[in-house]
Amino acid sequence: MVLVRAINNYGKDTPAGLYPEAMNEIVPGLFLGSWDAARDTDALRAAGITHVLTLMRELALYKLDNLAAPDCPLTTLHLPIIDGAAFKLLPYVPRCIEFIDAALSGGGKVLVHCFQGVSRSASVVAAYLMAKRGIARDEALELVRAARPAIQPNLGFMKQLDEFHKANYVVVIAPVAVSTTADVNADVDVAEYVPLAGTGRVKALAAAYRQTAVDRP
Repeated sequence: MVLVRAINNYGKDTPAGLYPEAMNEIVPGLFLGSWDAARDTDALRAAGITHVLTLMRELALYKLDNLAAPDCPLTTLHLPIIDGAAFKLLPYVPRCIEFIDAALSGGGKVLVHCFQGVSRSASVVAAYLMAKRGIARDEALELVRAARPAIQPNLGFMKQLDEFHKANYVVVIAPVAVSTTADVNADVDVAEYVPLAGTGRVKALAAAYRQTAVDRP
């Protein structure tokens, strides 16, 4: 198991030990971590990371310029996932599994991250393990927690992971994605958590998923 530590920039008054390490290797080649891990080029290079899956809506606020650095070439995917119990996570799961599979099957290593690496990214990594190993939610979370004890998916994500297991790892609702950087950076109201066709801010989310414009080869 590889443990990569990085300085967490949550402010000087943050109690020591409140936040987990920058990233941890959950299973061979699959890392779970924070925004700090994703922007630490040296740590990414040291861990051999080739792919980065970003699960944050806040791309403009937390821009990861280092991911385009020529000395650290990475394949990236950004999906605007919000850490809220009302947010529909499952539509994004097939795209996440596809991305992780592509990284690992090609001999690469992938970092899945959100802001803290506790809820959004932990839920997606658990969903991946569930689907690939044919296991239930709690068993998958135990595997993740063994490597990263601080994980704590929100209650809405916990319920959706259970639904994912009961549906035999099949997402029956249309998968979604974003098509432009502008769509990623758009403000999203609480009432717009569910991707419905209509306003310009969510049209891209309602479309069938495809490789996004913020992916980099």
